[in-house]
Amino acid sequence: MRAIVLSRQKFPFTTLFIGIFLGLFVVLDPFITNIIACKIELTIPILNKNIFKLYPYEISSFLFLIIIISIYIKKLATYIFLNTEKAFLVLYLIGVQTIALTRVGRIDSSEIIVIVFLLLFAAKYMVVHKKVTVTPFDLMNLLFTISVLLPTFNNGKLFDFLSSVLTVSKLLFIGFLLVTCIENKDNLIFFLKWFVIITGVSSVIAILQEIAYIVLGIPIVGFVDSEALRFMIEPTSFGNFLRVPAFLGSYKAFTFFANTAALIIFNYFLYKKLLSIKRRSILIISFLLILISIFLTFSKDAYLALFIGLVLSVLIWRPYFIFHLFFCGILSIIIIYLFDYIDDIQSIVYKEIHFGEYRVRLQLFREGVTGFLFNSPWFGVGVGDSPRYTGHFYKWPVHNSLVQAADEVGIVGLSIYFVLLCYTFYNTIKVCVVAKDESDKWISVGLLTGFITFITAIQFHPFFPEKFTWLYMGAVQAYVLVTLKRGLGIVKSNA
Repeated sequence: MRAIVLSRQKFPFTTLFIGIFLGLFVVLDPFITNIIACKIELTIPILNKNIFKLYPYEISSFLFLIIIISIYIKKLATYIFLNTEKAFLVLYLIGVQTIALTRVGRIDSSEIIVIVFLLLFAAKYMVVHKKVTVTPFDLMNLLFTISVLLPTFNNGKLFDFLSSVLTVSKLLFIGFLLVTCIENKDNLIFFLKWFVIITGVSSVIAILQEIAYIVLGIPIVGFVDSEALRFMIEPTSFGNFLRVPAFLGSYKAFTFFANTAALIIFNYFLYKKLLSIKRRSILIISFLLILISIFLTFSKDAYLALFIGLVLSVLIWRPYFIFHLFFCGILSIIIIYLFDYIDDIQSIVYKEIHFGEYRVRLQLFREGVTGFLFNSPWFGVGVGDSPRYTGHFYKWPVHNSLVQAADEVGIVGLSIYFVLLCYTFYNTIKVCVVAKDESDKWISVGLLTGFITFITAIQFHPFFPEKFTWLYMGAVQAYVLVTLKRGLGIVKSNA
């Protein structure tokens, strides 16, 4: 009997151990400290404060991380400089999905990554004398920037103006860097792959958050304010549940990523033939985990948006299924009338509109539209100031991103924002039409249905302006440029 012995060189015990220990320390350190601080009251007599609340776990985790990676800093810096585009794509996706762990005031890790890589790209492009591609998307973003700054400039408030500059600059740079980084088909596949992987990890974290909340009664969601945390608790007939946000700081922002990742996986499964058992199993498990995490957000509009995306994906894949859908609709209407369910449906809709959640939403909508039309119709009141129109006790804005845009940046800004969305939608349709390789059509269809899903979702919530919007628009614009470089055809990839 022969025994196979792996040498230390072939099996990196030290690296594996350091990686596991570092991951556990960084992830568990703040949460264990928070749990101890909540459960144990150990007061220091002199300071009259709980000792565990004084423990600087953010600083300790950061210093520990720096000490560990200092050995690899040179190699890491070399890799990032040689693979700047891919490094940015991965790090930004990680940063934007860990906002609740890294936010300090109005700055989080994703924004620091954008600033660092913007400077890195500037230095690199000056060295290699590489040309920067300017597209209509960039020009419209520039016009949008001006439209956002105009109302705050007119108001004469310096702090609001600087705040608007910071907000819109982040969006402008996100779109620019994505278009710059996704310069070829391989980078596009790389971006979509890591988008799904990181969102899948966030889905697992979301499921674990729900389990922790049920078992411990503590919402382990990172650093979020009490107002946001209050809306993450969902009362049901089975007790309270957590509307899981992973570490994005909001369950709604999490649904944007989760819905898009689910549609990318679904379309990959539809269009890719002869998948191995291993890859097929990974896809199915990932898809189910993401679906479970979406369910645990208890977001009805996220369910609706995902359903629309899945149905459209199937109809684009096999157009003749539209007849099946039509007859299923007719059959449903017949069943509703035959069994007299129409009164029950009308009663549910009536209660929801007049006494339920949507009564408040409709009132916010009316106030937002009225305020926009009769106060500052052309340039708006400035980003973040739309609650002055609704007059809500908790300062809620209108729960519709397009009306919110009209309130905050007026007709001028809304028009440019709407053109940006329409331009992105047109591009997703165009790449679906011109894609020559059927095996890679999952990309174009996935981006198209994902964008429709996102547009559906923002009709029910105040997400103007939202990072995910510019992340998506930047990715679509990059895909269009990649497609055009291939002569309106798509080169086969290894994905």
